[in-house]
Amino acid sequence: AAEPKQTSCAFPYAGFYVMKTRSVYSAIFAGPIGTDGGGGHAHDDKLSFTFSLGKHDIIVDPGIFVYTASKPYRDLFRSCEIHNTVCLGGEPQNRYLEDSPWWGCHEDTKCEVLKWEATEEQVIFEGQHHGYRRLPASIVHRRRIELNEANRSYEIRDFFDAEHTDLVRPAMRLNLTLHPDCEIVSQKTTVVTVRHGDAELTIEAMEGEWVVEEGLFAPSYGVKCATNRLTLEQNPGVDAFWMRLSW
Repeated sequence: AAEPKQTSCAFPYAGFYVMKTRSVYSAIFAGPIGTDGGGGHAHDDKLSFTFSLGKHDIIVDPGIFVYTASKPYRDLFRSCEIHNTVCLGGEPQNRYLEDSPWWGCHEDTKCEVLKWEATEEQVIFEGQHHGYRRLPASIVHRRRIELNEANRSYEIRDFFDAEHTDLVRPAMRLNLTLHPDCEIVSQKTTVVTVRHGDAELTIEAMEGEWVVEEGLFAPSYGVKCATNRLTLEQNPGVDAFWMRLSW
């Protein structure tokens, strides 16, 4: 029987964008916070992504560990710092509600998708969120992702578009949570190679230095396990950043 056709697809009302080629499965999150703008179950995962190569998950969403059993874990697993996106100035993407510390948030991000083009060989996503407009420089975080099957590459370009260009943009922190079964086989300043089974992925940054930190992954509710998390920080003032995955 013929292999099923690999089809990328978009679910714009929910904000899920799925890139799928012969080699890659990647999900990108760029939607509303849900519950009619109340964000009862929202996470700070706007413009975050997952990445699987072949049958192996490599860059993963951290999942949900617990709700009311632990507020520290509840806040950690819905925070920006544990998702595969960019944090600016140590600030959340969406502020928690003042009268509801456990549930809900303000819809600061107001995600917009600017471009979605998909063929069997190439998929392009571009979106932005407004969560950092409340910072002094009034910044829109814009992310463009290009998957090219022929070139065996997945490029992420982040832009920090400031309304007040005379004010310094805050420090940037990029996070990537790895699947617990991933092994880091090589680590240099800007390049890290990871392996999961027979899948090997090289992660290259434009500049900066990758740091391996202790991370957490929840494969199901009430279950958590240790994993590695890659982080990279840039000093205040950066207005763009580039990263490439290749295999």
